[in-house]
Amino acid sequence: MIENIPADESDQIDAIVDSTLRQLEIRYPGDERALRAVHAKGHACVRATFKVADELDARYRIGVFATPGIGFDTDIRFSNAAVLVTPDSPDSERGRSHGSRGVALKLHDVIGPRLREEGESDTQDFLMINQPVFAFANVEDYAALSAALERDTETRASNGAGFFSRMPDGTSPPTPLQKRAARTFDIIGRIRSFTAETPENKEDGKPKAFQAPPASPVDNTYFGAAPFQLGENQVMRFRLKPAARSNDLPNVESEDYLREALARRLADTAAGDVIFEFGAQVRSMNELAPDVDIEDASEQWPETIPFVHLATVTIPCQQFSADGQREACEALVFNPWNGLEAHRPLGGINRLRKPVYDASVSARCPHYSRRNVSECPDRQ
Repeated sequence: MIENIPADESDQIDAIVDSTLRQLEIRYPGDERALRAVHAKGHACVRATFKVADELDARYRIGVFATPGIGFDTDIRFSNAAVLVTPDSPDSERGRSHGSRGVALKLHDVIGPRLREEGESDTQDFLMINQPVFAFANVEDYAALSAALERDTETRASNGAGFFSRMPDGTSPPTPLQKRAARTFDIIGRIRSFTAETPENKEDGKPKAFQAPPASPVDNTYFGAAPFQLGENQVMRFRLKPAARSNDLPNVESEDYLREALARRLADTAAGDVIFEFGAQVRSMNELAPDVDIEDASEQWPETIPFVHLATVTIPCQQFSADGQREACEALVFNPWNGLEAHRPLGGINRLRKPVYDASVSARCPHYSRRNVSECPDRQ
């Protein structure tokens, strides 16, 4: 067994699901339409093609990647990862703040044994964020965050500051829990930072962004940020990397600059298609330390492990400004557990995501049962 599941994890997950639903009820009272619990602000959904590499070593020909050269029609949603719809890069007394961004891919006509019977029967979802790790190591840490966010929701705050009460007070040595909270604090600082790490500013003392803030969503590199199986005996961490990143600077003065920039880029037929490379770090299960490599989603795998090119994602020029298209985008459902058994999500954060994402879907349904997503007639 590659996973180490804590004995009290199931109870913690139940508490997080209940807290998430209470937060949504407070954020969207009465008949107000509920948005996603996270990644609430979608920039746009676009159509694309996911094409498996023509030449692929036999060890990687598994699941979606079983047939070299095959292509899948794909829906892609670009978003901010925040729980609320806010300006893309808000300005405050501390200065301009960057943010975590997300991308979700839904491949169609994917055939094979599935992770679960309910829901979609022929799709594969890949969900990613624009940093290589999650800010929270495990379910225990996320439970503390969820409780802090619920208190924030009640007081109309949004920063989860209560989570950092777990930080050491300076008079006692840090515990493992406090060390994880400190690491979370560092990761969040890097997510919000506009300072890219370059030789010119390496010693300026500011937190370094994981990557420079993008001019548009197609300039980001995105990461699965958690481990997934690649067949029975291998584990992967995948990423989506732009084949060419623009040199444009982000127009952060606009609250919706990421959507606006994406619309301009995809309307530019002279610039041609947008190309991403889908790759993965792949490791054998027998070389992994479960507590670090599987259960700690805030721990990055060594950069010495190369990313293997598995597929190419092509986004053709297109328009996405129509109101009906926006509605269709918001109706799409993404979950890392929607897909093939060959790509089973691993680790506590992934085990948490299944029920929490399902709860978010149920809250977005006009006539929902809290614990039975299948009752939602509008689920797509």
